[in-house]
Amino acid sequence: MKIYFDIGANFGTDSLELAKDSNYQIYAFEPTPYLADYLREKSTEFDNYHVIEKAVSDYHGNATFNITGYGPWMQSSLYNFRSDLSNNWKDGKSMYFTESIDVNVITLKEFCLENEINRIDYLHSDVQGCDLEVLIGLDDMINIIQAGVLETTRNHDV
Repeated sequence: MKIYFDIGANFGTDSLELAKDSNYQIYAFEPTPYLADYLREKSTEFDNYHVIEKAVSDYHGNATFNITGYGPWMQSSLYNFRSDLSNNWKDGKSMYFTESIDVNVITLKEFCLENEINRIDYLHSDVQGCDLEVLIGLDDMINIIQAGVLETTRNHDV
């Protein structure tokens, strides 16, 4: 059985398709409530697709999660946008938060230990500036990741 982590799963573009392959156990981490609901609805036929409605970082606890609207850039994040975002990114004017909510935050180490996961065959992380924290949260278990991709920003302080 292969383990796939989709962190910041959004609409599950990649992970929902992969769920058709019963050789995978897929863990989709998505703290945005309407997106987590969407993933649960779309994955009802798959026993191997697990939606975790939590944010992932390098600490366990609660945090404010900033949600963007339904526009072309869905950039919800534990971080705030910089005030000069539109100066550094031509499409930055269309990016703004529509609401902030409290979310549960976990580390991948905590999750893996609780679920007896000792290997991640593929990790996809797209968490708007928090990708390094996701990896730091694995702590001494970082080597369980076999392959993956991180979608990052050139400027850490988005």
